Amino acid sequence: MRSRLLIWVALLLMGCDGSGADAGAGSGGGTIPGEPPIAGLGPWACEAGELALEDGSCLPAGIPPEECGAGFTPTADRSCEPVLPSAPCADGEMALPGERNCRPVAPCAAGTWGDIPVETSTEYVDGSYAGGGSNGSATQPWTSVQTAIDNAEDGAIIAVAAGTYTQPLLVQNKRVRLWGVCPSLARIKTSGTGAIRIEAGADGSEIHDLAFEATGGVAVYVGFAVDVLLDRIWVQRSDLLGVDVEDGNPGATVARSLIEDQPIIGVFGYGAELVVEDTEIRNVTQTASGSFGYPIRVFADGLPTTLSVRRTVMSNGFGSGIYVSQSNAVVEDSVVTDMEPQGDDPDDGFGIRVLSDAEGPQSSLDLSGSYIARVRSAGVYMRASGNVRTTVVRDVTPSPQVPAGFGIVSLIPDQGTPPNAGVRSVVVERIKGVGMAVVGALADVEATIFRDNEPIPEGIEPGVPYIAGHGIEVGARPESPVAALSVLGCRLERLHEVGIAASGAALTVQGTLVSDVASRETDGKWGFGISVELSPDSIPGSAVIRESLVERAHEAGILVYNADATIESTWIRDTQPSGPYVMQSGDYYFGRGINIEGRVFSDVPARATLDRVLVEGSPEAGLFAAGADVVVRQSIVRTTIGINDGIYGDGILAFAVPTDPYHLQATDWIPSSLEIHDSIVEDNVRAGISNFWSSVTVGGTWLSCNAIDLNGEQLGSHGFDFEDLGGNVCYCNADVRTCKVSTSGLQPPAATDE
Repeated sequence: MRSRLLIWVALLLMGCDGSGADAGAGSGGGTIPGEPPIAGLGPWACEAGELALEDGSCLPAGIPPEECGAGFTPTADRSCEPVLPSAPCADGEMALPGERNCRPVAPCAAGTWGDIPVETSTEYVDGSYAGGGSNGSATQPWTSVQTAIDNAEDGAIIAVAAGTYTQPLLVQNKRVRLWGVCPSLARIKTSGTGAIRIEAGADGSEIHDLAFEATGGVAVYVGFAVDVLLDRIWVQRSDLLGVDVEDGNPGATVARSLIEDQPIIGVFGYGAELVVEDTEIRNVTQTASGSFGYPIRVFADGLPTTLSVRRTVMSNGFGSGIYVSQSNAVVEDSVVTDMEPQGDDPDDGFGIRVLSDAEGPQSSLDLSGSYIARVRSAGVYMRASGNVRTTVVRDVTPSPQVPAGFGIVSLIPDQGTPPNAGVRSVVVERIKGVGMAVVGALADVEATIFRDNEPIPEGIEPGVPYIAGHGIEVGARPESPVAALSVLGCRLERLHEVGIAASGAALTVQGTLVSDVASRETDGKWGFGISVELSPDSIPGSAVIRESLVERAHEAGILVYNADATIESTWIRDTQPSGPYVMQSGDYYFGRGINIEGRVFSDVPARATLDRVLVEGSPEAGLFAAGADVVVRQSIVRTTIGINDGIYGDGILAFAVPTDPYHLQATDWIPSSLEIHDSIVEDNVRAGISNFWSSVTVGGTWLSCNAIDLNGEQLGSHGFDFEDLGGNVCYCNADVRTCKVSTSGLQPPAATDE
């Protein structure tokens, strides 16, 4: 968002003596003629903050209790919490969502072979056997795991007894099922090389209940093989990668496993079919130079990696919990927490990061039933198309090179086409920055809660007053002038500076509640409920707002700035005043229900149509139009309460704008055009309708109990114009009076300078 109107010097008009002649704009007297116009809110399909469904029912924003992920518990405020132990697990122990207590990766059953399945072709290994004559039987087992692999039939089980086995293993040209007595007792530990390689011809091989540790190598490598199962394995302290699935478009499933204290990457996929389920990956560390530290990282290798992550916990890593490049990811019922930026790339620390390039495969993300918390920069960062559903994103903070945290980011890839983002039944909260940012992308946000986002008191950049704490932002970029955001059935609560902001983008808001947007703590300015504006690159902005409620915003409930807006059946109430803007005449406070300003440092007018709108409880003006063309139909503007020592308090106010705001005395003024049809303007503390050097047309409108019904002011040769279309009624209680225009020397409004 960029600077707003310069503060126009209101003193230009101070000193008017209020002696202007009255001009008739209708007739009255006697009893109230007929019934008032049908005005105010039209019927809503659902309450604000609820999504209207095709079957006619209404879905409240947030996560339905029955749609919390497996192992999560619903909360009273339509969020979900993962059920996990309150303290970190010890080495070799793990917990998945739904487990309150830590447990071993796999139990250790009694006996040398525990509960390893027994088949006629089973090969037995016991490193402690010293009886000689090893033949792979239970009574004369092999002492080397590799020897058992070499002698095994295709598809055979290799039963491994307790012990630490130091020979690196290779499985190729046959399928084997390697099965330890339990991971805490049976370990493959190598030095200077990887622990095990599963290669060509070993499709369908399995590893169960073993621990792996490789000093100077990869713990488990799968290449040129598919349908490999790694089940209940414990990977720890391997110097390169924990599980590496690459080369020849391989495929593997990591299930019910623990990967911990692992440098560089926990699980890596490169052009692979990769499944990670019921697994915990934690304490993934960086290299000495400050690189890597990813729990899961996947890339394309000619073909994209297809990644599925289910019921998995990823914590205490660097860079991103899940990093996806030119690949496709599905993440379900999982937890990502406590990610930090890499030392050599301090702009990351994401929960999930998904990237596409202009060339090569395009990435995608399908995220549901999950929980992302205590990460840096962004909870979900997508330079690709993706969907986020029934997920909690919270407690995102800035990183050293990203001055604000973001809950969800949808961003156009470099030289790519605008991606599509879908967000539904999500909770985004306590973000120190912005709940969601959409840049050069297309996004649909439905039944989602944005709340309690926090400002950055020191500001997002030096010398700029913006402190963030926003709900949702959408903006275009010169290389992608098409950006669009729809916000349907959402709740945005307890935010700062702005609830929903659109810059050079097409915004649709329907069935949405925006409430309690605070002004900046640093200077008391802003606090807009919804804002739409021309972008800094002169890309037009537009908004359609329907069946929504904006309450207790500051400065303006809805701000339209050098842009177009259609506002229908929407309620704006109890807008709060801004902090002081310093002017020559003293401090000035703004507080407008709907603020429409155009031709501000540009040739672009603001245009707006208001149908069945209700505006009440504004401090300064219910509807303010400057440099704008506005049509109002069947609307109610009432109970403007007054501000700035009682000088202001108009229901509807039309205002001209200067062609040169820097030289007001020598400039021309461009009038606003305002049409008001079949509406009600009542109980406003100053004027029902004020006209400062503009053109106002009124027809079929009732003005009730305003201190002044119609007021017009002029500046030198710049006059005002009222056109009466008939059917207007001016009255208060039983006192019906002629509708006429007064020139009362009212002080004109100012306009914000940022």
